[in-house]
Amino acid sequence: YCLMLGLEFAMLAMLHGELPKAAALIKQSLQHNWDIRDYRGTDVCLDALGALSMARAQFERAAELFGVVERVLEFIRTSILPFDQQQYMENRKQLLTELDEKTFAEFWAKAKAMSFEDAVTFALAEK
Repeated sequence: YCLMLGLEFAMLAMLHGELPKAAALIKQSLQHNWDIRDYRGTDVCLDALGALSMARAQFERAAELFGVVERVLEFIRTSILPFDQQQYMENRKQLLTELDEKTFAEFWAKAKAMSFEDAVTFALAEK
């Protein structure tokens, strides 16, 4: 419950333009979810970091993070949570307007080829 609350605070911080604060809160939640191997929680945090990268105009990073989101969802054999689906689709649609198709495909493929450990390390790296 506390981690979900932390993620909600991160989303509020992002809406108010407090991107460093949002990043710290999301990464804290990601680290905890990964430590306990909560793949659903890990996936939600990766999606949030993808949205944060979009807000920072870091489109290549966002493409990689969203690619990792897809990889985790395939691994746990589920789809994105319904209340996150609309935002995820909007982010992905915007991403496709910011990156050409070839660049998007390259970053997406790179992400889907990462191990989970490498993906979490990549996500936690400061950008």
